[in-house]
Amino acid sequence: MDVKLSSSIIFLVCITYGLQNIAGQTTDGTLTTENTNGKCTTRYTTCSLDLGGKIIKKRGEKGDTGAPGLTGAPGKVGAKGEPGTQGLTGAPGKVGAKGEPGTQGVKGEPGVTGAKGEQGINGTNGLPGLKGDTGENGKAGPKGEPGVTGAKGEPGINGTNGLPGLKGDTGENGKVGPAGPKGAPGPVGPPGMPGSPGVCGCSMPISDLSSPEASFVDFGTEDVPATVTCKAAPAGKPSDMYHMGPPGKDMLMYCNMTTNETCIRIDGKSSEYNHTSSKGGSFWLNEMNVPLKDLYKNISAEQLTWLRDRSDYARQTLKYHCLDSVPYNKDNMTASVKLWAWNDVVIGPYPTDETPIFYSVPEATDLCVAGSKEWKSTIIELRSSNVNRLPIVDLWIGDIRQVENQKLMIESVDLCFG
Repeated sequence: MDVKLSSSIIFLVCITYGLQNIAGQTTDGTLTTENTNGKCTTRYTTCSLDLGGKIIKKRGEKGDTGAPGLTGAPGKVGAKGEPGTQGLTGAPGKVGAKGEPGTQGVKGEPGVTGAKGEQGINGTNGLPGLKGDTGENGKAGPKGEPGVTGAKGEPGINGTNGLPGLKGDTGENGKVGPAGPKGAPGPVGPPGMPGSPGVCGCSMPISDLSSPEASFVDFGTEDVPATVTCKAAPAGKPSDMYHMGPPGKDMLMYCNMTTNETCIRIDGKSSEYNHTSSKGGSFWLNEMNVPLKDLYKNISAEQLTWLRDRSDYARQTLKYHCLDSVPYNKDNMTASVKLWAWNDVVIGPYPTDETPIFYSVPEATDLCVAGSKEWKSTIIELRSSNVNRLPIVDLWIGDIRQVENQKLMIESVDLCFG
């Protein structure tokens, strides 16, 4: 509002108020209205009024509080006040949004070593490990004290029957004994054999000894060798040694009349061989100057052919003498011995695409074991309808271990044709 206008209004109010006082005959109090910088200040003072040249001066009574004045214009901005006292801590604000990850901090210094912890509980057993490689043999330990005498073992199994021995020399004639008492006459005997023809001018044939009686008596003797094998021998002949073979090439052979087999007698064994120091692993005996053909040096190729031509099958039994040497390895059959046949075929413990035939080892006779420090043996049997495969002429040895003493010898127990 304009200052001049405000002053006029205040002055008019003053006049009005004074007139009211005059009209009311009020003599106490003076009302003074001032306008200072736009502010109206009213107080009791002396109100002078010129009415027709007469100035009336009269103090009026204290009036009522006037109505609030109009709002003055905004004052100038005051000087900056002193900082107020610290306000109360406000309530916690809401959780802010997740900030971006900070940059990688600098690696801190290693902390101090903590105190030793309590012992943990035992863990569960781990899975069994893979089988390790076979370790090297340890050095032989010192000789131990003699052990106590063990209990008497069970009797061993019966061995195979040996071939009959050669016929012994005829013994000296015994002394004639004293004459016995005269016996009673015996019964009349059967008719005798026909006598030889008498001498005459006629020409009579002489007996050719072809009767059954003559052939039974003369079969396979040294003077009259048999030209047939044992399976063609006269009925009733016992199992025994007989001379037989191709004409002029006969030899002493054993007839097993139970099986009708003709068997070649073979004496002796191969030379003893220590294969501990064998170089290059497995080997054939012939390569080590252990020729198995020496076992059959008493029989010729012609005699073998004669036997084969008259036989339907052949079989042979070998005896593998062993000292810590294993010919038949049940845990690793590929290390078991292999046989080289007469017709250049390799025969193993199981059939193959190349050779369907295989040898067998009776379990009760398989006594060769690793680590044995005394001589034992294992029986190896072979039978074939191909008679040209036998006899066996070489053995492959696959049991090679880094031990001090591995020895072997080979024996042919029998070689039979049937």
